[in-house]
Amino acid sequence: MIFRSPHAPVTIPNVSLGELLLTRAEGFGNKPALIDGLTGKTHTFIEFVTSVKHIAASLSELGFRKGDVLALMCPNCPEYGMMFLATALLGGINTTLNPTSTSGELDTQASDSGAQYLFTTPEVLDRTARGATREWKQTIVLGRVAGTVSFETLLESRTEAPVTVINPSEDLVVLPYSSGTTGIPKGVKLTHQNLVANLRQIATGIFTEADVIAGLPPFFHIYGLTVVLHLGLYLGATDVILPRFEMNSFVDTVERYGITHVNLVPPLILALAKHATLDPKRLSTLKTVQSGAAPL
Repeated sequence: MIFRSPHAPVTIPNVSLGELLLTRAEGFGNKPALIDGLTGKTHTFIEFVTSVKHIAASLSELGFRKGDVLALMCPNCPEYGMMFLATALLGGINTTLNPTSTSGELDTQASDSGAQYLFTTPEVLDRTARGATREWKQTIVLGRVAGTVSFETLLESRTEAPVTVINPSEDLVVLPYSSGTTGIPKGVKLTHQNLVANLRQIATGIFTEADVIAGLPPFFHIYGLTVVLHLGLYLGATDVILPRFEMNSFVDTVERYGITHVNLVPPLILALAKHATLDPKRLSTLKTVQSGAAPL
């Protein structure tokens, strides 16, 4: 017996992830794309596309080439998406790390994935530097730290990023790592086509261009990366990004920005449901809450 989806079959375009998302983003123009939920700093879709292209050009000037691996060890922020797609445009591979990882865990994943470039924040860098043994070709920091490349300088390039030929079905774009429940964490080889196909699969019925979503699930996890960050860019939704879940800041953000859709995990949904003093009216703009990553 053949079981079929009630939805129409999806077509999978033979394009790279960067080509798919940047082409889509350009079409949404000056609509807000990514908002830092803590500072309110807003990046429109056009500004996002421009930033990604500048960063790709700067990475190329720093020696980054197709097949090179960039380790992203950074809390959720708009710049995370920019770095990820700039790497993808150059045919590079992103490997995503939990920003709470120890220096030893960073060393292990970097060695296993072959990462030679690192993107992080000053706080994470300061913590992981203690005891770390790996030397990086370039360390890019969201801020200013002596001996590193400031993320802000990557936006200043006025050269064109080199055109890289990408085979979507063969070339890797991301190496997320498993949680290690059956041993040490293992890298999962995902191609451009893997992520493009997944976006096409989930692009119907979750949220739309009219929605304001919460960029809360960690982007180092494929749930946050694909179902929130990349899907928001693909569909044209506005993504208000938070680095972590804190009850008060989350509720404030929902109320302030009129968030209509959130992706959460069961413990956070239970925390909201059982919160003794939370006024439900403060979450009145929410239309959908999606649960993932574990049984609810």
